[in-house]
Amino acid sequence: MSGDVEVAIDAARRSLVSLADARVTRTADAALLEVAGEELIRAGLFGELQMHLDNVGARRPDLPSTRLWAIVLANEGQFSEALSLLDNSERDDSLDIRAYLELELGNPHVAIKHLRSRLRSGFNTPQDHMNLAFAYWRVGSYAKAIKSAREAALLAPGRKDISLDSLRLMLGAGMVSEVLAEVRRLKTRGIDDPDLLRLEAEALDQMDRKPEAMRVLRRAGNHPAATESLRSEAELYSSVLGARLGLNARADVFVKVLDACRQSVSSNLVDWLVEMGDTKRDGEIVESLYDRIRHEFTRNYALRLESHIAFLKQDWETSLNRARELLERDEFNEFAIGNVAMLEGHLFERWEPAISLVRRMERKGLIAGRYMVNQSAFILASGGYGDEALKILGRASNLDPVMLATRGLARMAAGDFSGGARDYRDAFSAIPRGPRQAAMRGLMAVYEAQGMYRLGIVERQDPVEIQGNSLPVSELEGIDDSDSSVALLKESALRNGWPWPTLF
Repeated sequence: MSGDVEVAIDAARRSLVSLADARVTRTADAALLEVAGEELIRAGLFGELQMHLDNVGARRPDLPSTRLWAIVLANEGQFSEALSLLDNSERDDSLDIRAYLELELGNPHVAIKHLRSRLRSGFNTPQDHMNLAFAYWRVGSYAKAIKSAREAALLAPGRKDISLDSLRLMLGAGMVSEVLAEVRRLKTRGIDDPDLLRLEAEALDQMDRKPEAMRVLRRAGNHPAATESLRSEAELYSSVLGARLGLNARADVFVKVLDACRQSVSSNLVDWLVEMGDTKRDGEIVESLYDRIRHEFTRNYALRLESHIAFLKQDWETSLNRARELLERDEFNEFAIGNVAMLEGHLFERWEPAISLVRRMERKGLIAGRYMVNQSAFILASGGYGDEALKILGRASNLDPVMLATRGLARMAAGDFSGGARDYRDAFSAIPRGPRQAAMRGLMAVYEAQGMYRLGIVERQDPVEIQGNSLPVSELEGIDDSDSSVALLKESALRNGWPWPTLF
């Protein structure tokens, strides 16, 4: 804490003590109370402020102590109580606090109304613009949110919190290149900050540069200025990235993130839990945590999480409906495309709607990144369009086992059974041996078999040739239908009359 800040806090404390002795009676006293209280708020000394407010006297609606009390209550998570206190106040200059409370209570439209009214009244603080940005974000007005965030940053060029919040919104809007460019600009100006490194890692992750993101996260966690909270988050995030790269077991990472939720539940933690979950029980655990903070997410993001949670719970209908709604709101949302295609394809053998969407995306040049390349190729191949699938896969380098298996399916769909079976065997061999990878090997065997049923290969190909070239059935010993991905394939087999758990 700098010397100037310590002096300001000490002056605020002395002022509050003197006000408690004299009680607040005059306008000058009221102004002093507000200034001193705001100083303690800036320092995060909410408990001390509450003690001084108790000493000053009862909560009176005509005094600034009401506004300060509302802030104290909000800090404790008592948003409704704080709003009720302000509703009884005779003051009309607390629209910023009201807006914040409405935002926390899940009423972003009301928050926008309050903040726009406040700005029209002549208030023009960086925090007002930043709060308006958050409110716009919650209702899905991303362009307006970015505009308000930039206005906030212009008004307060030295405010680290506002600069970082502005960059986070840009990142959430998919402006990854712009965020990385701004991070580089700040670094060239000599800014060395662990929170900035954490943001850079997230941007690198979104660009599918995960190993680099992990290195940046290590620097953030080891930075001398990093808080304990940031160190813990950087370690968890690095574990999540490790799981995405196959370096960590997803179940182990799920437990680590769940342990962190016992301290405090955040949107990041819930998001990671959803991603790392595999079973119906995992889905039930995540849903209970999500319900506590669902108001923090935009509708589109909430739909993605709800669809994924329903998938984990093996509630296929709800998962499909949420993904369809997301697709209606965001035509080219990658998660929605993948989930709708997987559920409609595996449950109802309806691949054509997803195929049409993939073709539209291809015409617009929107198929980029390994996830979308693999998903698009799988959708096309499952519908029998192997040549189109191979063309899309051709733009990817260094195929991982999953993409190699997808190429196997695409080759089979294009009429090259032996080449496709060879790709599947190569993909299978590339999976590390060990119990943790047993489920992945079993899943790959099921995907290959169901792909051959779907494409009619089982009916027209020599059974001996199929048995001799397909992945070993023994790998099904490692498959567990409590895993929701496995449960979907089992449901697909039962609906289509395909054998389960044996493949042929």
